[in-house]
Amino acid sequence: MNKTKADVLTEEEFASFNPAPRTFSGIEEYVKRAKRPQGETPILDWGCGKGRAVLWLRERGYQAFGVDIDPKPIESGRPLFRQKGHDDLCLHRMDENGRTQYPDAYFYYIFSNQVLEHVSELENMAGELYRIMAPGGEGLHIYPAHRRIVEVHLFMPLVHWLPKNALRKRLIGFFVRIGKEPRWIGLEGKTRNQKTETYFHYSTERTFYRSPGKVRNAFENAGFDVKLVTIDNPLLAKFKLLAFLGRCPLTRPVIQYLLHTFRTVELLIRKPSPSSERLQPTPPPRPPISR
Repeated sequence: MNKTKADVLTEEEFASFNPAPRTFSGIEEYVKRAKRPQGETPILDWGCGKGRAVLWLRERGYQAFGVDIDPKPIESGRPLFRQKGHDDLCLHRMDENGRTQYPDAYFYYIFSNQVLEHVSELENMAGELYRIMAPGGEGLHIYPAHRRIVEVHLFMPLVHWLPKNALRKRLIGFFVRIGKEPRWIGLEGKTRNQKTETYFHYSTERTFYRSPGKVRNAFENAGFDVKLVTIDNPLLAKFKLLAFLGRCPLTRPVIQYLLHTFRTVELLIRKPSPSSERLQPTPPPRPPISR
């Protein structure tokens, strides 16, 4: 049965959660490299939804927190946190401008998965991440490429390539007519025109696809060191030819371009710090406890 963000997070739903290997290997590597106990290394899931990744980390001893702009999934996730003996106040809502209630330089690792394409004001997000990240902190942000053939939320080819105008709406309407749609809960029994309107407004108001260069610039302008690391994902090793081309100096830039344009972007950010602080940063202040 499909779940909505208003449905309470259950043990069954949490048990089916599959963490992104790239995200959590990055966390483990950072903690090991920084020589910090995992229970004393505040980690933030930006765009946490119901907090499944946060709970998964806390179950393994990490000091994890989550923020989201939508209060519904946060409230849906909190009961299971309490049930499993974790503080549900580790999930918070950010304001409409992407501002959180966390103190400056609190987190050592901040990650997101399939979130950046929903952020309308990327500069605000980058600035807030820089504010709340400790010097020497890192983060990995994974999101779909801006020219991916099939839009990952509507499952419709090429719709996000078009301007946010009547042309995009007509293409969405075409896919609805031929039955190629995500079939969201709540749209059962709706007319084709009603579905088209809903999908179109979601596409124009909730998704903001950008080239990797624009995303990179937003984070660099905020003060981060930025690196695109998609091509270094160990999963690419399963594709022998692709892995070979990715290692070859002549073809590596081409493979990177294809991945970042048509598939996925993995963006690694680092907040610079003096070398003397890299391995033993100053302990952060205590987190907020208000809801």
